[in-house]
Amino acid sequence: MEFFESELLPSTSLRPSVWLRKPMHSGMYIHFFSYHPLHVKRGVATSLFLRARRICDPQHLEGEIVFLRRSFSKLGYPGHVLDAALFRARHTFYHDSPPKETPHLPVLSLSYTE
Repeated sequence: MEFFESELLPSTSLRPSVWLRKPMHSGMYIHFFSYHPLHVKRGVATSLFLRARRICDPQHLEGEIVFLRRSFSKLGYPGHVLDAALFRARHTFYHDSPPKETPHLPVLSLSYTE
């Protein structure tokens, strides 16, 4: 069963097994030699590695990482940039803190009358 960009296969895991790509997917992301700032290029790679960690079942994760590394390598990304992006994605995945609870502030309701 397809759900967004994931394919749900019968599994004991709550996560989808594989990351579904449309048949026309070209693997094109921001080219490394484009005029985008370096932090944007790093962010694209990091976010896709992190997304793979969050979406893929562990048994299919390595294949997804290999696919992403190959796609980014074709776009001119150096290995050290991809290694750093993968490291940041792993760090974020394992050390991501839960959202901070915001304190409840008093609410002032004003009625509107004409």
